[in-house]
Amino acid sequence: MKIITGLAKGMNLETLEGEATRPTSQRVKEAVSVPVYVQVSDALSMAVAAAIAAVGAGADGLKKVLNVTLKPYFRNSAVIVTNQDGLNYLDTLKDKNDQYLLKPEVADQTQYRFAGFPVKVYDNDTMPSNTATSGKLGIPFIVGDLKEAVVMFERKGINILSSNVAGDAFAQDMTYFRAIEREVVKIRDAAAVVNGVMTVDIA
Repeated sequence: MKIITGLAKGMNLETLEGEATRPTSQRVKEAVSVPVYVQVSDALSMAVAAAIAAVGAGADGLKKVLNVTLKPYFRNSAVIVTNQDGLNYLDTLKDKNDQYLLKPEVADQTQYRFAGFPVKVYDNDTMPSNTATSGKLGIPFIVGDLKEAVVMFERKGINILSSNVAGDAFAQDMTYFRAIEREVVKIRDAAAVVNGVMTVDIA
């Protein structure tokens, strides 16, 4: 098994022998990543500009954040984090030659870049858009270097328990593992990120 993202990308993990151990499902991966995003978002909301910054609509709005709002030393390592509405909106933007601005990664067609910057997408339930204004959609965009913006602290380490009788484990001849990890997210440098909303017309 190989780690496919993060600081340990490319490293191999040893797997247990036998057929009773199954790969981690996508649902479990989302269950782990979603609370982390929520903590990061809450920390940013408290520390960045008291209110959420407005991001101009269209490609020019995002480019202004990347080129002007962010300091040059944060720009080079910046990522764009948004939701499904944001992905759909970016996926419709074209240049003067009628070419789409959102480009898939060469090595992984499921990953995208906008103006050369990685785009990370969360579902709309986790990262909701603002629909309070009739005919308008407020799309969340977090733009910057999140590694410099926030720091995550692990509390009390990771608690791992196993059981071969919990649920239907006994009947299925399986062993279930439960891992509990407690995280705390704190702002390291609020200037490293823009926590913004782009307001667009609903088609």
